[in-house]
Amino acid sequence: MPTILLASDPAAVTVGEGLSAAARYWRATIDLWSVPVALVGAVMAITTWLVASLVPDPGTLPTTYVPGMDPMTVIGPFLPQFLVGTFVTGAASMVAGWVYLAIAIAGLRGYRVMPGWIVRRGLRTFLADLALTVGFGAAFAILAVVSLAGGPGLVLVALATALVPAVYVAVRLIFWSLAIFDGAGIAQGLGATWQISRGGVARMLGWGLAVATLGLLVNVVASVATLPLGDGNPVRAGITSAVAEAFTAYSTIALAVIYESQRRRSVLRSPVPVPPVGTPAASPEDPSTMPDPLDPPPPPAGWS
Repeated sequence: MPTILLASDPAAVTVGEGLSAAARYWRATIDLWSVPVALVGAVMAITTWLVASLVPDPGTLPTTYVPGMDPMTVIGPFLPQFLVGTFVTGAASMVAGWVYLAIAIAGLRGYRVMPGWIVRRGLRTFLADLALTVGFGAAFAILAVVSLAGGPGLVLVALATALVPAVYVAVRLIFWSLAIFDGAGIAQGLGATWQISRGGVARMLGWGLAVATLGLLVNVVASVATLPLGDGNPVRAGITSAVAEAFTAYSTIALAVIYESQRRRSVLRSPVPVPPVGTPAASPEDPSTMPDPLDPPPPPAGWS
């Protein structure tokens, strides 16, 4: 299994160095992430084809709204297939995301990517993501309900005001899934991401902006290149989805690099002795034995 090699101590890695290291590892592991990428692309293409084949001829649809019109008469014939397709596509993307996380952590620790590890840790990340979604949703819903007494204007002001702390919390928790794949439990991973990200929010936002800009360029190029195929074309949907997934694999690896950098900084702040550079991983064959993510050894090969 290849590892993510950095030119210096991870604690001091720059955005350019980190993105370059992520790109090298991304190319080296194409045999691993290309399978889920192809599957997600195929699922998206099939879903698009099924939905498009069931949509009524636009010439038969009403052009103006008639009072009392039941919208289900228009969308009813293909709504079940659309919902099933959306669920299947979402599930495929979620499982693919587990694979990318496993590949990223394997690159930091020298582990083999094993199916059992992916499923066990993936299910834990699903619960963590669910808790995060429910928590943010409930917080904004409560804020909106409380603000309703002051009218719609106050609701907008309250939600806009809450946006900044919400972004701050989201950034502090961005390593939760990586920490879980790095050996933490759900609760332990929450504490780990909060500790690792301490003092690094601005730095992490900078990394995120760089990766997001790359992602935007990649998606725009893919969209423009497939434009001749036409909107709603299954082939185009499959290609653009596969390209987006391939970049998701890369961005997950890039996230792992900044995760390792922030983890290393956290370890250096801690009074606990830091393992010497080049210390081999505890058990490269079995990721389930990974120790506390706040204090694992460096990658087996160290840094060049």
